[in-house]
Amino acid sequence: GEAVCEAVAKAQNKPKVVIQGSAIGYYGNCGPEPVNEESAKASTDSVEEHGVRRAIIRTAMVLGDGGALAKMVGPFKAGLGSYLGAGHQGVSWIHIKDEVRAIIFLIENEKCKGIFNLSSIHPLTFNKFADTL
Repeated sequence: GEAVCEAVAKAQNKPKVVIQGSAIGYYGNCGPEPVNEESAKASTDSVEEHGVRRAIIRTAMVLGDGGALAKMVGPFKAGLGSYLGAGHQGVSWIHIKDEVRAIIFLIENEKCKGIFNLSSIHPLTFNKFADTL
């Protein structure tokens, strides 16, 4: 974050938007309870002082060609895939195509600023995710 903020501050031609990204793990282990943004400010907040719009994305596990899903499929096909404990852990996910479309939307739409969770609408429990996989 600091390097981005410094670069924006020094730039003669400021970018129109900065996309700051992190995983939804940013929220910590909250169990089944919904979470919100009552936490410390994000690290790129100073770019807004230079008139640069900022969109913060919190990304769920990205599924699609390659990535996490490709690494999981093999063990599950071999009958070795499972879940830990009772499998009630929440699994939030998003397809790679939806992730890319969302980021393009945020870049192109000047009214979009603030925090955006890029995830499917309803997370699965890990045992449901494993059964589906």
